[in-house]
Amino acid sequence: MKKTILLSSLAALTASVAFSRNDAVAQISEPNPAIYLEQGWSSNERGAWYTATQGSRLMPASWFRSLEIPQGTTLFNSPSNMSRYRFIYDEDNPANPYPIGFAEDRQSDSVFDETQLRWLDRGLFGGQSKYEEWIGLNCAACHTAEVHFEGARIRIDGGPSIIDFQTFEEEVAQALRATLDDDEKFSRFAARVVSEDPQTRIDRLRSALEELTVWRERVVSINATDLRSGFARLDAFGHIYNQVALFSDVEGQFFEGADAPVSFPFLWDTPQHDKVQWNGIASNGPSILGIDVGALGRNAGEVIGVFGEVNVDKRTGSDLLLRPRAVSSVSINNLIELERHAERLVSPQWPHNILGQLDMESVERGRELFVQECQSCHNPIDRDDPERSVTAQMSLFLPIEGLSDEENENTHGAPGTDPAMACRSVERQALRGSLYDGFTIETENGQERELQEREQLSALLTVMVKSALFDQAGELVDFIGLGSDGLIVQNPGNYNTTGASTQAGAASASRESTRDSIIAGVAEPVFATAERTQLTLPFGADVSDWGPFQECMTTNPSWLKSYKARPLNGIWATAPFLHNGSVPNLYELLLPPEQRMPVFYTGSYQFDPVRVGYVTTESETNSFRFDTFMPDGSVRWGNFNGGHDYGNAALTDQQRWDLVEYMKSL
Repeated sequence: MKKTILLSSLAALTASVAFSRNDAVAQISEPNPAIYLEQGWSSNERGAWYTATQGSRLMPASWFRSLEIPQGTTLFNSPSNMSRYRFIYDEDNPANPYPIGFAEDRQSDSVFDETQLRWLDRGLFGGQSKYEEWIGLNCAACHTAEVHFEGARIRIDGGPSIIDFQTFEEEVAQALRATLDDDEKFSRFAARVVSEDPQTRIDRLRSALEELTVWRERVVSINATDLRSGFARLDAFGHIYNQVALFSDVEGQFFEGADAPVSFPFLWDTPQHDKVQWNGIASNGPSILGIDVGALGRNAGEVIGVFGEVNVDKRTGSDLLLRPRAVSSVSINNLIELERHAERLVSPQWPHNILGQLDMESVERGRELFVQECQSCHNPIDRDDPERSVTAQMSLFLPIEGLSDEENENTHGAPGTDPAMACRSVERQALRGSLYDGFTIETENGQERELQEREQLSALLTVMVKSALFDQAGELVDFIGLGSDGLIVQNPGNYNTTGASTQAGAASASRESTRDSIIAGVAEPVFATAERTQLTLPFGADVSDWGPFQECMTTNPSWLKSYKARPLNGIWATAPFLHNGSVPNLYELLLPPEQRMPVFYTGSYQFDPVRVGYVTTESETNSFRFDTFMPDGSVRWGNFNGGHDYGNAALTDQQRWDLVEYMKSL
């Protein structure tokens, strides 16, 4: 019966795999071509950024193009479905069948477990290569924004995406399960994937599909939480940490739901910062032989969290006795090139001809206020200065031992914003497994200690990244010594490479010393230090009840229990605001916290150039209800919109509008 259904539907289904790329733009609320602002990239650099693999492997690419939505026959990868999650398309590359940030990955799968699938015959004249194309995500999926206004569609490269990653990941797993369980749906899927191949291949396809379905369902289950992230947010650390715990392959491992969502950070000037992430947990630098080692380690960790694979069991080579090894799908060379792309990215400037002219008198009044009230944390930066750099300004939740009373008085109790991310990123733990035998970490007081059986996931992530980089050390040294051919793109389309950007410079260095210098440079997260600034108590000045974070907020002071301020150039294009996206626009941010919207809606690209953020009213596209409180009136932790109150009540309304007008100009 299955075979009959398959063969009878083959002709129609084969034709239906492809969809017109001209329809992709029509599925987005504004059908006009994207308008690009001057951000330092050529069109070729931009296109390569949209499509280059970083080693993320969600599923075989042919499966993704053939998969249907869980309920219905619409293709999952169709623009009508992908736009539901707010993925966007690059109409300048019509041959690419995927949204921006989806990248085909072709690498040997011989050392992988979860992403080594076989569903075609092996043999002398055919069969399946170990270099099967997989589809995954890259940086651009979460860091490409759009602003729509009166029919104009403005692309913001490096801006925070408004995708709903949580729902996307869940519905991918649901679609796989529906395909496996529904004979007719599976037959349509098989017709697209294996065409007229014999029944043996179809049976093998079903077996491979079951393997992937079980894996993707497991990943969804360990990240599950009652808190919905909605559009424009993701608990990235939660996802990364859970993957580290999962790949550690420890019997009895435990997981915590990804319940501390944050906005996707904007990327311009990120390589110029000394500390990155909302709480400054990751460091840039040092630069070793032209490679930013801190950025490489940070980005490798990101790949692990977004469909990368790590295998800690298949360890080979002469170094096995010297240190643990892990093999991974991380594309080190492309990560280095992607970071160099980010170095050339600059902030977008307010497009006067589209969003309206600025009131320059109001801008000047706002500038004077900003210098007095805001600049101590949000230092200005010249977007055009190639030597620009940023020192993190940290807002500490707890006093730090060793600081003077005056310094602690200036930091204690601030910033008053939602503590979920700061606490979860530091305090999440897991069982360490055998990969971590023999490793030590350095504590904040400079002491070394061995990793414990139950260990902080921030430390386990660092070790896993170092082990994965060590496994690819040969390729890394060759990259330095021989130079790069540029950012390699494997997607179909008109972007193939961005050209060589690395010059040979380390050929004379020994491979071992070069390798060890780079891997040693991946710093432990506890090294995070930064300048301190004067801070204030949250509204109400009562922090006696932090709910589930009471212990975190009252014990074990750490530099990592903090949030980072940064220069605000391009801030107009980065809504929603605060680290957890709980404030929809700049005007609301300047209100006393108790006057901010407790409920608003997200999901629309439509822009409000007056308040500076996306529209907040409910509509068909603005469909996610962002609620900062529980039904009983208690705080919905993860969504709390308090804090960042520096005498907001003392501002007149005119002063607020002047500050908003000035921030538009940055």
